[in-house]
Amino acid sequence: MKYYNEKRIKEKLGWISPVKYRLILLAA
Repeated sequence: MKYYNEKRIKEKLGWISPVKYRLILLAA
């Protein structure tokens, strides 16, 4: 299940623009 969730997260990140991705990293 964990592997599936990680795969889903990576797929979601693929839809996020580089700018948003950077904001998420900074917010983390």
